[in-house]
Amino acid sequence: MEKMKQRFFHAKGFTLLETILVFSVLAIISVAASGFYMNYSKGVEINTTAQTISEDLKQMQSKSMTGDSGLKWGAHFVNGASDYYELFSTPTDYSDSSKVVISTSYLPGSITFTDPGDSSSKDIIFNKITGTASASSVTITSNGVSQTISVASMGTVAIGSSYGNTITGASYNIAAITGSNGTISPSGVTVVASGGSQVYSITPATGYGVATLTVDGTYVTPSTSYTFSNVTAPHTISATFSVLTYTLTATQSSNGTISPSGVTTKNYGESQAYTITPNTGYYVSAITVDGSGVGTSSPYTFSNIIANHTITATFTMYTYTITATQSSNGTISPSGVTTKNYGDSQAYTITANSGYIITAITVDGSGVGTSSPYTFSNIIANHTITATFVIASENLKVLVVGGGG
Repeated sequence: MEKMKQRFFHAKGFTLLETILVFSVLAIISVAASGFYMNYSKGVEINTTAQTISEDLKQMQSKSMTGDSGLKWGAHFVNGASDYYELFSTPTDYSDSSKVVISTSYLPGSITFTDPGDSSSKDIIFNKITGTASASSVTITSNGVSQTISVASMGTVAIGSSYGNTITGASYNIAAITGSNGTISPSGVTVVASGGSQVYSITPATGYGVATLTVDGTYVTPSTSYTFSNVTAPHTISATFSVLTYTLTATQSSNGTISPSGVTTKNYGESQAYTITPNTGYYVSAITVDGSGVGTSSPYTFSNIIANHTITATFTMYTYTITATQSSNGTISPSGVTTKNYGDSQAYTITANSGYIITAITVDGSGVGTSSPYTFSNIIANHTITATFVIASENLKVLVVGGGG
């Protein structure tokens, strides 16, 4: 029994050597784990700081692209007793006395700048509207772990790493800029993920159209929609709007005028009056607007113009009738109704039958004697003419003598 207990004890226990080995392995694992955790923590901290600097730079780019305060915006990085950077606006550069520093951020913990170098500084400034910049970069370091934040000439802000990883989720600013009398949606600065797309709607105000559409400083065909696809750099889109204009084309036949004549250009919603004037002896026989008759009254006015139009005036000469009648025992020529144009003349020959004489010629109800022919000159109205005949006096004597025989 005693021997069995000894064997069992030795089976369950550890020798001194074994104990020392176990503790040595645990110590090695602990040191390794501690180093891994420290490096991991450093990586997280430096990545977070790099991401913050990157977002601050993008904010400055955004302000420049939207023309905030009409200034350039940028960052001033300082490697000194304490490493920090300032965000600022300026008409020109950081040395400008009128610059305005809007914030100062100190690097946390053991993180320092290695670019800019010791006791030096560096500026990254974004140009107005375009958001471009002089290519540059800054590098932050902590115990051998570093990150570089770079800005390309196109204004692209990117983060690289010496720690073995790159911060994901890169994004780019697209700035939308509009003039008055219309909108771009979304407005302002939109952040788009690398490789993503962004659709913009360009909407003119009522009575206006898209005059120009500019993408990254280059004119493109004006449209009410534009799409950025596979975005890999910052962009700008801007639109201007102009009032819609319409043409009114006025024509006329001969023998009259329409004023204004030819092509007249009018803005959306305006009005335009046309005066139609016939020449002497003519009248307005038709006014046609966009192919349809609208009467003959002058002036004619287009109100609240929102489309192109045409207007045509037609003129016709006045005509007049002369109605000729006569009693029996004679003729008037021409007889009946005669039509004459404005200003014309018309002669009438009045002839009594044999044994008769003209006793009266009446024009428009008034006697005008007995002479033939009678002429209407410069006719500008309707007329009537009537001839009356009676037996001649000598014939009356013959009849009396014969009757007494």
